[in-house]
Amino acid sequence: MARISVDMDFIEELVDFKLRTLKGEVGKILKKWG
Repeated sequence: MARISVDMDFIEELVDFKLRTLKGEVGKILKKWG
């Protein structure tokens, strides 16, 4: 059980990081076009 919860925490961290990276990339693209 403990291992699964650790994996879930890791996945949440990874998703959060990817979302922030994606937002940053979208922001750059919008600035370029806007």
